Amino acid sequence: MSSDEGSLARVRELAQFWNWLPAFRAVAESEHLPTAAQEMATSASGLSRTVKQLEDALERALFDRDARRIALNEEGRVLLEHVRDAMRRVHDGLQAMRESTFRGELRVSASNSVAATYVLPAIELLAAEHPELQPQIYTVPDDQVPLALRKGALDLALVEQAELPDDLEVTWLESSSYSVYAAESHALSQREMVTLDECLAFPFVAPPPAIPDGWPRNLRRRVMLRVNALSLGVRACARGGYLAVLPDDYAIDAGHALRRLPLAPLSEQPIFMAHRKLLASRDRVSALRDALVRTVERLDQTRPERFISPDGSQPEATAPTSDD
Repeated sequence: MSSDEGSLARVRELAQFWNWLPAFRAVAESEHLPTAAQEMATSASGLSRTVKQLEDALERALFDRDARRIALNEEGRVLLEHVRDAMRRVHDGLQAMRESTFRGELRVSASNSVAATYVLPAIELLAAEHPELQPQIYTVPDDQVPLALRKGALDLALVEQAELPDDLEVTWLESSSYSVYAAESHALSQREMVTLDECLAFPFVAPPPAIPDGWPRNLRRRVMLRVNALSLGVRACARGGYLAVLPDDYAIDAGHALRRLPLAPLSEQPIFMAHRKLLASRDRVSALRDALVRTVERLDQTRPERFISPDGSQPEATAPTSDD
């Protein structure tokens, strides 16, 4: 058999399965027929029949079923991984043909502070080079990021953990330092030297207990105001009634009259870029990744002057923790 005949044989083999693969992917990713049917704008019974046709043609089950649920089995997971890659390659090829690689939506996930500090400046750099890209910023919990990336619901995520599945690419971007801030009118802002013990005499604004903000776990403070939004915490701090632990790069650009108290940074939190493995040397994800790196490089040029401890050193910091 010639190579051409072999290629045609593969095409004929794929042809019988090709139309069933979108339905399989929708059901496999949701493991819930009504949800998949809504995404595909069809009926649950129709999707079920399509998946069964695929299984019959393959002569093997792709799902474990019981009366109440449908769950992808190991063979189904293997097929899903390859279907995702194949569809992504076809989509990338269509974009390249239409010269639309750098047009359309670019979906990014980051926390509010990380988005404000790193993503927005990076998007400005990206817009100058690729003005037809339409970035969209979301805040997806870290534990939901892998699935969102695999499904294509996200193109890139900035996360605080490097332990992600092997099919995703994870690269360190930056370590964000956290310090104690006060309004310029606050009593501690007038001091040349401050200790953590002295901070304990004043009330703090902080996120909910489950969300770490960098305060040492072994020190109990008086948190008198809890807020979900970091920007609201910054405003509360700027009004003078509360101290706050904030990411340094975010606080300096927050646009409020805040003063970093003369303490060493309390902690550092690493930030990682996560995305699907790149299929091309240059695409929208790699362009955003490069813009994020350039943004950090620009911040690094001013950071040594911004954030130094009272004795002129930059001591090692510990990992951020939440309140007990």
